[in-house]
Amino acid sequence: MHITELQQKIENLRKQMIEKFMKSGSYQTEEVIDASQQLDRVLNCYDCLRYKRNCKFEFECVDIEGN
Repeated sequence: MHITELQQKIENLRKQMIEKFMKSGSYQTEEVIDASQQLDRVLNCYDCLRYKRNCKFEFECVDIEGN
């Protein structure tokens, strides 16, 4: 996956997380926590790709590319 695609995915996930928070009014709801965790996984992959370092999240990154 290319950096620009990951950046776009990050922005979309960020918007989804905010929308879920606005609907629920709490960061502690399952929907918001799930969205936050998904965003964290993509950010980890983005960091590895951007800084060209070995990624301990390699398997998660492959899953992200498949989605």
